[in-house]
Amino acid sequence: MSRPKKGRIGIHVAVAIILVIALTGATLAVIHASSTGLVLFELIAFSVGIAALLLAVLGSVSASYQMRMVQRISREVHAAINELKDIDKTNEAIHRRINQDYELAKDIAEALHEAGVIDDETGRRVVTRNIEHKIRSRTGSTHTK
Repeated sequence: MSRPKKGRIGIHVAVAIILVIALTGATLAVIHASSTGLVLFELIAFSVGIAALLLAVLGSVSASYQMRMVQRISREVHAAINELKDIDKTNEAIHRRINQDYELAKDIAEALHEAGVIDDETGRRVVTRNIEHKIRSRTGSTHTK
């Protein structure tokens, strides 16, 4: 059997105290009552009051627990958002690097075209892709445009 948590021990103690007070109050109501109808009415009214007190205590404990859960979830969401921001920054850096690689390959192919090494547009595109592939394999980038 697992040990109860500290917070639950406090709840158990509070409920036990309320129940002891309820029993004491009920006993005093019975002892000091002048008629049976009055005793019955006092016990019912007293029981309703005790039930309301128990519900208030348990409601307060539940609200406190829910607040702690919301705070924990909030911390986890903030941590996840920060991780996503880091991933987004890394993704943007990779995207910039890919664009730089592509632009470099395009510039080299245009220079080769101007030098007369490549005569047509299709050949220039093939050379651009080949240069881009070589640059990426050298830099470790695997993304293609």
